[in-house]
Amino acid sequence: MKRPTPDVPPTDLRFVDDPDLGSRVLERERQATSCPQCDGALYLVERRTGRRVLASWSDDVVDDDAYRTSDDWPQVETAETCERCGYRRTIA
Repeated sequence: MKRPTPDVPPTDLRFVDDPDLGSRVLERERQATSCPQCDGALYLVERRTGRRVLASWSDDVVDDDAYRTSDDWPQVETAETCERCGYRRTIA
């Protein structure tokens, strides 16, 4: 059985390019609001960035017998975009 990751933020985060992932749209959803610049249709777009997040937790912070001390996952970014004028606002 795989141990869970800790409930505390990682001690160290690194971002590395991963050519195997590539950048692609995972989800695209039309929004009820309009673009603030051109009044066009806004879409909420979730996409992979082509980078991988490497996270690690220090032994001082977590019990390494109970939790994993490292993990990695594809970096995903979410943004509102307008296809008409190119407006883009990244959602944190």
